[in-house]
Amino acid sequence: MILGHPVAACARPGLNRPIDCAPAGSASRLWASPLETAFTIFVVTVPMIGTFSPVEAYLARQSFSLQSMPVTSESSFSSSTVAFSIVLSTYTMLALRQWPSVLRECTRNWPLLAFTAYALATSAWAAAPEISVNRGGRMAIVVLVAIYITQRYAAEDLAKLLTMSFLVSAGASALIVAVAPDLGTSGLVGQSGAWRGALTHRNGLRGMAAIGLIISVGSHHIRSSPLGAIAAALLLLLLIMSRSATAIVETIGAACSALYLGRLVRAQQDVERLFLAAVGLLLIGICGLGLYFGDELTALIGRDTSFTGRTVVWNAVQIAIDQKPMWGYGHGFWISASPALSEVMNYLRWASPEAHNTWLDIRLQLGAVGLGLAVGLWSLAALISARAVLVYRQYDAVVWTVLLVAIFLRSFSETELVDPGITGMFWFSLAYAGLLRSLPSHRLR
Repeated sequence: MILGHPVAACARPGLNRPIDCAPAGSASRLWASPLETAFTIFVVTVPMIGTFSPVEAYLARQSFSLQSMPVTSESSFSSSTVAFSIVLSTYTMLALRQWPSVLRECTRNWPLLAFTAYALATSAWAAAPEISVNRGGRMAIVVLVAIYITQRYAAEDLAKLLTMSFLVSAGASALIVAVAPDLGTSGLVGQSGAWRGALTHRNGLRGMAAIGLIISVGSHHIRSSPLGAIAAALLLLLLIMSRSATAIVETIGAACSALYLGRLVRAQQDVERLFLAAVGLLLIGICGLGLYFGDELTALIGRDTSFTGRTVVWNAVQIAIDQKPMWGYGHGFWISASPALSEVMNYLRWASPEAHNTWLDIRLQLGAVGLGLAVGLWSLAALISARAVLVYRQYDAVVWTVLLVAIFLRSFSETELVDPGITGMFWFSLAYAGLLRSLPSHRLR
């Protein structure tokens, strides 16, 4: 259950060594190019994690009133657009320096690029084509950056780089709460006192903390170091102070997955592996029943059966979907002024920033075609994960699989992969590309 755990395949020179995987006993290559590594840490910290980004949204008054709903399409010349343009130009130059390996990795990760290409194509029928292209372009950038850094850094170095980024973001969040509590805490109704830190919303903070814990605790080379311990302690504090029961449930689910998969990878006897596989199937069945009887279970434990108002949003979104089921409304629906968006907001009587469900949001924006592509993408990720963990028993694959589990659990309460949850596509792409690189068949090429 370890990212960067030393495996025999990486130590055999020439045969099973992945791209840029340093031989056993060699020095880390993380800071071989200090400017590139520092820039990558900045990119992961700010636009990918969302630390103080976008700055306009972070500094704006926190409100979900109808007055905050866009009446015209958002300007394409925002700070985020400028930041993503810099990221694109910089990584284009870096990729050209080693274009054969980058092109090879892009080819192997073609499903990610195909989904992104379709999201861009939906601008043809979007209410605001320029905004749709803008959001599709951002998705393309986060996918390409994820593919690039997985081929650029060895597993151990990538774990360190990501942990440094989470530590910077977590430190900034704790600092802003301490020095400017009005800015660092949520001002939304029903969330009084909940931390949002350096993120625009407490849901962003809890998502960042959960993913950061998976990386910092799941990495063998990080969790036993002061860097990993400090990051994990700070991220756990932020997770708790976000006051999100959903986040805690998702994190517990991810932790259970990590323990289970780690044990499955280490199992030596066929009987033990069969037993663990049977337990896994049983747990999947229990989770399925939990989803089916979700209302009854939430009522039983005294939780809000509307999932903090999400079911009302889902109903409004479903009405919009039924009017345009096949192709959807185009990527960037929630920031593009349109009659359909106005209808959703008028139904809710407050300005929801998303559908609060990845699958509904994909259907809303990309239609049934986009949903089919997303299901296919997740199915491929599951197959690659099963092959890496069950067949080849790769330790590197476990943390990527746990990351996918966390994203999947979160997808039922928040929007990932598509706007406004494009940064979720970065973590999905990172896990997908990381799983591919953990396969011995990949390393032989």
